[in-house]
Amino acid sequence: MSKKWYVGMAAGGALFWGINGILSNILFERINVSPDWLTTARLFISGIVLLIYSLLRRQNIFKIWRSPKNAGILLSFSLIGIYFAQSNFVRTLYYGNAAVATVLQYMAPALIVIFLAIFRQTWPRRQEVIAVVLSLVGIVLLVRMVI
Repeated sequence: MSKKWYVGMAAGGALFWGINGILSNILFERINVSPDWLTTARLFISGIVLLIYSLLRRQNIFKIWRSPKNAGILLSFSLIGIYFAQSNFVRTLYYGNAAVATVLQYMAPALIVIFLAIFRQTWPRRQEVIAVVLSLVGIVLLVRMVI
């Protein structure tokens, strides 16, 4: 695939991410949808779409369940990594706004760097420390502007 394809995919992802926040706010304000329902509906629909895509490509979607270790990793990532991240994003949309939710969502890499430094005692590189510090400063400035 060409470089233009990847740039287009990144731009499309950003576009749909922005549309997602706006439409979620509309659902919360006009239709009175709960954050739990919206999170469940989003994950359910995306799961169905991915399953259909995998079946159309004739991929063996049940292969991962043969290994208990892989199944455990998949379930852990599904619940902790995906559900909680999506649930927190949707709750931030519900109680706050799309801008704050997006900023907090994009803080995840910084939190991973901090997590690895604390629990694995793997010290981050200088660029990672600079990125974490700058992102935290940006969050503080953003919050100060909103308050």
